[in-house]
Amino acid sequence: MKENKAFEDSILVVDDNIEITRARSLLLGGGFNVHTANSIAEAKKELRHREYSVIILDFDLEEDREDGVTLSNLVKQYNPF
Repeated sequence: MKENKAFEDSILVVDDNIEITRARSLLLGGGFNVHTANSIAEAKKELRHREYSVIILDFDLEEDREDGVTLSNLVKQYNPF
C-alpha cells in the first residue's frame, strides 16, 4: 500500500553515484521527506510504496537494459497524478 499522506512533501533522489545522492539529500533535507535510490531496482521499490511530489533522476543511470529515461516513463505507472 502506498503512503499517500507523505505525497505533498516527499522527494525521491535517484542516482547511481552514492556521493551525489548523499549530497542532494542533505541539501534537500530541510522540511522534506527525502528518500534515495542508487539503482533502478531501488527506485522502482520506492515508487511502489510511496507517492512523490518531486523526483530528481539521473538520466544516465543504466541497469539491466533499462536507463533513467525508461524509469522516467515508468513513473506515471507508479504515480499517476
